[in-house]
Amino acid sequence: MVLKDGKILAVLCHEIAVFLYNAYSGGLHKPNSEEAYRQMPKPVLPSFIPPPPVKIKPAELFHPYYQNWEQYPHGIADIVGYWAEYRLFGGVVLFDRGQAGSACKDIFIHPVRNYHIFQPSDTQIKEYLNVLLSDQSQASLTTAKAAEHMRFKAEKYARRIDLYDAIVHLNIYRDKYERIIPSQRPRRCVFWAEDVMPDYARALANLNQQYNHQGGQNNK
Repeated sequence: MVLKDGKILAVLCHEIAVFLYNAYSGGLHKPNSEEAYRQMPKPVLPSFIPPPPVKIKPAELFHPYYQNWEQYPHGIADIVGYWAEYRLFGGVVLFDRGQAGSACKDIFIHPVRNYHIFQPSDTQIKEYLNVLLSDQSQASLTTAKAAEHMRFKAEKYARRIDLYDAIVHLNIYRDKYERIIPSQRPRRCVFWAEDVMPDYARALANLNQQYNHQGGQNNK
């Protein structure tokens, strides 16, 4: 039941974003056109090497891994739909489709700044749904509590899977058309710290807190 509710919620939020994008003709703010980029002032230096052509963004609001609008059913509007998922859930919502490619076994989240997707715990999913279904007038449901559960974050021991392995070997995706599947595993020279050290963000926050505390003590 939880998985079914999660799937319905993710698809519904995506479709609402698509509808609003189309209803308002792409919104008030549009990406710069190619002509606007050409008219931007260029630095004049003796040995200046012109930068490569700027790739025009199809939409102002997007998730960096979901921009292949040419193969999306709703075109550019689907880019905004994936962005809406990131803002609401902490990433695009994916599912373990099983061997047949049509099942809905487990939920995964594809965040913005990681090469790995992660699986939220059953407790996280239930708490998220409980917050959404709770009576907002209840005194027990505070704004802070609601905000705490409005986006999924990878827990310390959450299952993490490389993007390539997820879609190529494990059939973890929402729809096959969502991303262009590479013919071979991408080679990366840069890795996100959260992918190799799950506690990195927490450790950095603790270090900053300790540094600020020591700074306050020294100023007394």
